[in-house]
Amino acid sequence: MPSALNRYSFINAKLKTRMDFLLKEAFFQKLKDRPNLNEAMLMLKSTPYGMMEEVYEQTGDLKMAEKTLKEYEIDSFRELKKHCDETLQGFLDVLLLKYDIEILKDWIRLWFDLRIRKRDVSDLMPYMLRTVVHTDFDPDTLLTKETTEQLYGYLASCRGCPLSDLFQDRIEAESDLDTLYGLEKDLDHFRFAKILEYAGSFPEPDRSLLIRYTAMEIDFENMLFVIRMSPLLPLEQLFEDLIPGGTVFAGTSARTADQYLEKTLGSYGSMGSVLLGEGGDPLKKMEMLSALFGDIEDREIKKMLQGNPFTLGIMLAWFMRKERECRRLVSLLNAAHYKANSMDRGNS
Repeated sequence: MPSALNRYSFINAKLKTRMDFLLKEAFFQKLKDRPNLNEAMLMLKSTPYGMMEEVYEQTGDLKMAEKTLKEYEIDSFRELKKHCDETLQGFLDVLLLKYDIEILKDWIRLWFDLRIRKRDVSDLMPYMLRTVVHTDFDPDTLLTKETTEQLYGYLASCRGCPLSDLFQDRIEAESDLDTLYGLEKDLDHFRFAKILEYAGSFPEPDRSLLIRYTAMEIDFENMLFVIRMSPLLPLEQLFEDLIPGGTVFAGTSARTADQYLEKTLGSYGSMGSVLLGEGGDPLKKMEMLSALFGDIEDREIKKMLQGNPFTLGIMLAWFMRKERECRRLVSLLNAAHYKANSMDRGNS
C-alpha cells in the first residue's frame, strides 16, 4: 500500500492550485447584478466556463449552455483519474456514480413520458446528456423499449453498468414503473451505499473523512426529501425511505418531519428554527436549506484545507467547491434570464 505522502503529494498539490483558480465571491456578486443574460454570459468569456458563453452566442439557448456545463463538470472530475493510484481511481469512479445515475434517471424519465404517459418528447431530446460515465448505453435504443421489463433488461445488459443487479432484481420482482418514485429512491440508496462501502478501502483518517463527507451529503439529500415529500407521504414511510447513513436516525430521535429537520441541522451547529420559520412553503424551505448547508459546507471545507495535507480531505474539498461553483453558475444565469424577462413584461 502506498504511503500517504506518495498517494497524495502530487494530486493534492495539483488540486490546491486548481482551487486558487475557482471563481471568487466578488465575481458571483457581479454576476448576480447583471441586468440580463447576455451581460452575464459575457462575464464568463474569460473564465474556465467560456464554453458556455460560446454555446449561448451560437444558439441563444440557456439550456444548451447548461448541458455544456454539465459535460465540462463531469470531465473535470473524470480527468483526475490519470493522476491517481488505483485506490483513488476507484474512489473517483464511486463519486462519478452520481453523474451516471443522474444521466440514467433523466433518460428513464424521458422513456416514462414517452411510453407510459404517451407524450411527445422531441423538444427535450436536444438537451439530454449522452455522456458515458459508467453505463455504456444507447439512448435511442433505450427509448425503443416498449415495456418496463424490456427497459430494465436492456440497462442490466449494458457494458459497464454498476446497477445491473438492481435492474435485474426489479425484473425478477416484476416491478412495473407505474411511478418513478420507487426506482429513483433505489438508485439514490445504491449510490450512497457504494460510497460508504468504498470507505473501507482507505486507512484512517481517510476512512472517517469519507464517511463524514458522505453523511453530510446524505443529510442534505434527506432534508430536501423530507421538505418535498412530507405533504405527500405518511410519516412512517417518509422516515423509512430516507437514505441510510445520515447523522440523525429518524423514527427514534425524531417524531415529526420538522423535528427531524431541526435535529439534523442542529447536529451541525446550525439553527433549525431558521428553516422552520419559513412556514409551510416547500420552495422557500429548500432555498433556505441550500443557504444553510452552504455555510455548513464552508466550515467543513475549511477544516479539510487546514488539516493534514496528505489525506483525502483536499480531494473532497475540491469536489464540494467545484460542484457548488457549477450549481451557483446555473442558478445565477437562470436568475439573470428571468430578471430580464420580468423587466420586458413590465415594460410591455
